[in-house]
Amino acid sequence: MSKKRIEWIDVAKAIGIVAVVFGHAMTRHGTMFHFLYWWHMPIFFIMGGFFLKPIINNNWWGFLKKRIIPLLVSYFICGGFLILLSHFIRGESWSYTLFYFVRLAYGGRTLNNYLSVFWYINVYLLALLFTSIIITYVKNREAQIIVAFISLIVSTSYKHIYFFQWKYVPWDVDVAFIALFFMLFGYLYF
Repeated sequence: MSKKRIEWIDVAKAIGIVAVVFGHAMTRHGTMFHFLYWWHMPIFFIMGGFFLKPIINNNWWGFLKKRIIPLLVSYFICGGFLILLSHFIRGESWSYTLFYFVRLAYGGRTLNNYLSVFWYINVYLLALLFTSIIITYVKNREAQIIVAFISLIVSTSYKHIYFFQWKYVPWDVDVAFIALFFMLFGYLYF
């Protein structure tokens, strides 16, 4: 039995995609740029929360197999392919290429150039996992809202954090807590 598509969600995705492309194409960072950046990525995290469900009977392995592992496999295959392609097209050294594989594993803001868009999958996967934990174990709706707001406040209230001696935290965990707010919002108010 096929699932019926919800048309307004498809339209919202299309508007979000156009806004992302438009925002990244802008050369001047004026009012329109800031307007787009206020909502063009949160809309995808909000929609990511629409179809979340609490994990039944602690079947975390089923959740990981269905929602997390396929995205992880795609992340590493596509990232690895782009790193190797760049190695041969740009003529980069093997040491640079191998270190870029380390950066792919570390993720987040260490990815740049042709892999900079991969920050999204890092943040999405972590927000998906964190939000699923909250909706599974925190049953009270008001408590879920409080957790979401605390997550947003804490993750936006610091200037910069370091992970050991690294300038950035792995997989943009700090940004994932901002995304958790939006994903939980989508889950609660869909």
